[in-house]
Formats: sequence, structure tokens, C-alpha cells
Amino acid sequence: MAASIILIDDDPVQQKVAEVYVNRYKAFDQYNSFNKAKTALTFIDDNKLDPKNLPDVILLDLQMPDFSGWDFLDKFADLLPVLKKNIDIYILSSSLDPEDELKSKQYPCVQGFYTKPISRNLIKDISGKFVQSNK
Repeated sequence: MAASIILIDDDPVQQKVAEVYVNRYKAFDQYNSFNKAKTALTFIDDNKLDPKNLPDVILLDLQMPDFSGWDFLDKFADLLPVLKKNIDIYILSSSLDPEDELKSKQYPCVQGFYTKPISRNLIKDISGKFVQSNK
């Protein structure tokens, strides 16, 4: 099964590192990134009825200017009833505040909370969880 992942992060270094790990370890068949959460949300909204264009997994940064990861999660929750595909979201944040991890558990679509920096083990872990949850 072809699986795709999107990284939503305003840090171009995180985007490039994620792309390298996804490609090197063949963790997912497709990788895309967005440096603005609002742009990613628009992409998902535009493709909500077309499951082949929707990602299977989203890695989401919380701290972004203008439209944060929290803003994304709130608006994404509004799209859930009309999405034609289940999308697992994993938080990837530099936040060390335990309250952020607790808050993330209020969103049913959030499957995990990870601390930056992105690593190959993180990509492999998320890939493994995705494969297991879709058996």
C-alpha cells in the first residue's frame, strides 16, 4: 500500500532532514512539506473528497507564526466529518511544556507527541505505527 506523509513546519532544516529520512529509509512512498499550517489546511480542504491526494500521516509543529499548530488542529477537527480518508497526526515540537502534550491528547486525530529534532528513529517509529494501525 502506498503511504504518504506531510510535514508542517516553518523550519526548512526540519523539512529537508525529514525528506532525507523518509527517502533513505523508504518509510513512506510520498513526502511533502508545508512551511505554513494554513497552506497545508487549505490543501487538505481542497482534497477532502479525494483520498488519493490526502496524506496518511501528518507531522505537525506547534510553534509557527500567524497560524500555529493548535490553530491547524482546531480547523482540522472541523474537516474530520467530511474527510474521505483517516489521517493520523503526530506532533513534532520543540516544546518541553508537559501541558502541550496533555493538550494534544484532547484531539482524537493526534496519535503521538514527539520532541524535536526529527530523527530517523522517529520516522521509522511513526512509519511502524502507521503500518500496524492499518493492518
